[in-house]
Amino acid sequence: MKPAYRRPEHYMPLKLKKVLQRHGITQTDLGAAVMQAIDEPMDKTAVNLLCNWAKWPKRTPEAVIRQQIEAALRAKEVPEAEIATAFDSDEEIGRLGHGKHLAAVPDTPKSTQTTEPDPYLLEPVMLTIQAKRHFKLMFNPFGADPQCADDVYLGDEQRYVASVIVEAIQNARMMAVVGESGSGKSTIWEWVQDQVREQKQPVHLIQPKVTDKARLTGVGILQAIVRDLEPHAKLRHSAELLARQAHELIADRVAEGQKCVLVFEEAHDMTVAAIKQLKRFHEFKLGWKRTLGIILLAQPELLRKLNAKGLEAREVKNRLEVVRMLPLDADLEAYAAHRLARAGLKPDALFAADAWQAIRDVLRASDGDGNVVSLCYPLLVGNLATLALNGAAELGAPLVDRGIVFDAKKKGG
Repeated sequence: MKPAYRRPEHYMPLKLKKVLQRHGITQTDLGAAVMQAIDEPMDKTAVNLLCNWAKWPKRTPEAVIRQQIEAALRAKEVPEAEIATAFDSDEEIGRLGHGKHLAAVPDTPKSTQTTEPDPYLLEPVMLTIQAKRHFKLMFNPFGADPQCADDVYLGDEQRYVASVIVEAIQNARMMAVVGESGSGKSTIWEWVQDQVREQKQPVHLIQPKVTDKARLTGVGILQAIVRDLEPHAKLRHSAELLARQAHELIADRVAEGQKCVLVFEEAHDMTVAAIKQLKRFHEFKLGWKRTLGIILLAQPELLRKLNAKGLEAREVKNRLEVVRMLPLDADLEAYAAHRLARAGLKPDALFAADAWQAIRDVLRASDGDGNVVSLCYPLLVGNLATLALNGAAELGAPLVDRGIVFDAKKKGG
């Protein structure tokens, strides 16, 4: 049995790590595109060492590795601006823990490792009456759904995701916003829709109202398109004629200057067969221009379906532009300050300075490859913060501190 690899003392990842996450590129796929001087591609371990610890393969010149990685990123349509800084140190992530390196991953069998959070953190958490009185709160600032666009936190990452969605709408692209449960996908999508309405943009959003996405079929999607664009139209019977009917209606809207966009939330529940049909719909054109944009909001299970053995969905995988919802991490304090400001409060009125790093520490897990990953997503942050506020009120503590955060995690679990 090989001895477990021990991480170097100072954790300082490259920005390449975020680039791969943002564009849905796996470390395995990147490694396969990079040939070393030993006539072997980089394996996942070598890519992991490069991304997380800036450790370059010893037997191949750094310039050779860098050139091949840049070519691989361009092949995946990564913007040149991101490629240009991909090999810079990501100091924001490196500073997590105020200089402390990430805890070593225990030598646990891969079958027991998971990136899933404790289930209790995904369930709604109520702020107790005792906590409201103790902290003089009228409502839970971490539990209230956004009531307007100003309630939505927009850091650099959230603005980037929103801008990608807007670009996909404007240019009829097929793209997916992928993120864990509670990562903020739907909130960003609602914010984009609000901007479309406020600016009175000529955009027609088609959102099939199907509760069970697993029952969606290509014909069902075409019927939804026709009913949405022309509610009183008589549906044509054959799949071919129905496709023509949908195409004609979309083309008419586009000719009038509108943008037509087909949107699916919870897209990870769709069958591979239905996902494959989306490529056919995306091929609808008016002259040279595509007429139908497609936006999928999904959990990572969607990517696992597209990468499943047999590559049944490879046509979609190769054309689907993916943007990932990244955890808050360095934006945690700014996110909390924004949420608390909506309640007229400042963070230091409720939380001690060491509480934020404690939240980061609790919201970490190990994946199946031995990497420490962050689960610092808005839903989980809000639930953990609420549990901590409840705990502080029980103790009569004036502020939530590191110890109370960890105690809240234990009690919640």
